[in-house]
Amino acid sequence: MRGDDALGALLDPAGQVRIAKAESKSRARLGASTVKEARDGLARNDELPSPHSLAQFAERLLLTEDSDIGDALLDMQISDGIRPGHVRHVMFLFTGNDPSAHVTADLLTYSGPVAQLTVTLRVQGHQRFIKDAYEGVITGGA
Repeated sequence: MRGDDALGALLDPAGQVRIAKAESKSRARLGASTVKEARDGLARNDELPSPHSLAQFAERLLLTEDSDIGDALLDMQISDGIRPGHVRHVMFLFTGNDPSAHVTADLLTYSGPVAQLTVTLRVQGHQRFIKDAYEGVITGGA
């Protein structure tokens, strides 16, 4: 099933729902093709969160102390629908190299209606970092 990598939401001071749709990519050496993959993911569903991902996210929020956000998301989907002005894109990139030229080129050519944010986390020894993280989870952090 094709969905969104991550969703976030909040109610702004005026009580309006604001949604973050995130696409994440991880490569030891991240280049233009990976940035394009991330952009393609953000562009799916007319740049909006997929209805099934958003409904599942809202339903899970109903079981938390943020149930008011879940209610607002469900109400928005049913009544007015999700519009680009409600959404922000987040491109999260995890890599061992510096992809800033590719990210800058992507942002400069983006002409859509959704506000953009990119976060790039560079870690020397990218592959080793991932291996150590998985091993830490398996061994319980010991």
